[in-house]
Amino acid sequence: MSCSWLLTAPFSVLSHLEIHRALLPPCCFAARWLSSCKVSRSLLHCYKLLRLPEDGSSSPEEVKEAYLRLAKELHPDSGSARADAGKFSQVEEACRTVLAHLAERRRRAEEGRRRAAAGEEEEEDEKLRRQAPQHRQYLSFEGVGMGTPSQRERQYMQFRVDRAMDQVLDYRRRRRERQSSEDALTASELRRTKNIKITQAIERLVEDLIQESMVKGDFSNLSGKGKPLSKFSHSNPYVDPMTHNLNRILIENGYQPQWIVVHKEIRETIAQLRADLLGSRGKLGEPLTPSKQKQWLLNCEAFRADLARLNKRVDGFNLIVPLLSQQMVHFSAERELKRALHAYQELREERRNSEEKAETGEAGNPKGGLFTWVQNLFNECQNVDESIASDLQDIFIRLEQGVHSVEPYRLARSLDQMHWAVNRQQDIEEFFHMVINAIDDKEIRKDCVHYELFSISVHAGNLDCGHYYAFIKHHEDRQWYICDDTSIRKDKRPQHCNPIDV
Repeated sequence: MSCSWLLTAPFSVLSHLEIHRALLPPCCFAARWLSSCKVSRSLLHCYKLLRLPEDGSSSPEEVKEAYLRLAKELHPDSGSARADAGKFSQVEEACRTVLAHLAERRRRAEEGRRRAAAGEEEEEDEKLRRQAPQHRQYLSFEGVGMGTPSQRERQYMQFRVDRAMDQVLDYRRRRRERQSSEDALTASELRRTKNIKITQAIERLVEDLIQESMVKGDFSNLSGKGKPLSKFSHSNPYVDPMTHNLNRILIENGYQPQWIVVHKEIRETIAQLRADLLGSRGKLGEPLTPSKQKQWLLNCEAFRADLARLNKRVDGFNLIVPLLSQQMVHFSAERELKRALHAYQELREERRNSEEKAETGEAGNPKGGLFTWVQNLFNECQNVDESIASDLQDIFIRLEQGVHSVEPYRLARSLDQMHWAVNRQQDIEEFFHMVINAIDDKEIRKDCVHYELFSISVHAGNLDCGHYYAFIKHHEDRQWYICDDTSIRKDKRPQHCNPIDV
């Protein structure tokens, strides 16, 4: 019944009770139903409609869940096969009734608890009113002490003294803690302030010196003055300048990635192991006696152990290398041993062939010693200074034509200009061990060419027989040495080194 109907209907039609009932909300009717037996029967019917226990132990949340579950089944707009508007209205009314009943029951329970609490408080107040005042303390002297008033006064004075001492100690402790923290903060601030002052002073000094040098023109002779910076000329345009600068700094300081360093170490290690293995085989010589065979087997075992350690480093390298194509395989000990033996056989063949060629050349050409040496020297010096090469070529042509004038001074100067002096000195020093003590230094010195590390005097002997000799004086030990044509040759060690007959 709406309010508009109440306004339009005649007043005689409505009774006082009907108007009152029309203005009340539905929950008021449910509240009134709770006070009669009909209402109780209606509550049971409502619980059945909502499919809830009839004992009324359900909570408001359970009632709402039951209503939502039934609304999904019975609502006309749900599209369910059990949709029924009449039943949905009954379920809705039942939900409202049950919720009103639960709210009323909760309200009554709270009111009962309040009344019980108020009754307990009244009982306690009544007990306090009946209780004797023996438990009360004196209101004077803060309730401290016991006995007569004079005794209580003395006890109270002592209590005040003790309390004052405790407060003084607490105050001193807090002041010292605060002072220590402030001192520590002040010391740190002072140190920081000193550092800032020193840093700023150094910066100002450096800036002043730079400005003074710029005014004087000290920076005017720089090679890059007035030219654009070339540090980004060849950089990757897709890399930011910070990354480019960091990479450039690392490269300039010799930094290399770890996998490159490890790869270099592996290559150097395997090269050293191969050289050591070949050297150990060369020291044993031919043929292999049982003792030498045993020594060779020991060397092979040591090589296998070193190669196993190297293979472990190869495994570590394969884990850190960024590219799959850069990974390495393990070194095979058997393959390396076969390789060393094959290299040793090739070295023996090469030595044998060189010795045969040298013997054949000496037997066929009496001037082969000097001729071969100058020819080898000329072949090795094709890429040097043109004037030096022309001098050597002139010497080579004159020897080839049979003109036996060696011109030792030109040869010695050419050797010095090509920086062969030290190399030839070292080679000769290895060849000669005979020291010429009984020699007239003055006789040799007049035809001698002096260098920084040694002095040389070349003398042509019987060139028809291919013989010449030279005196060499080392400046370190100040001793004279003598060498002949077989000594200076690079492809063969000297077979004899005779001292000069003074």
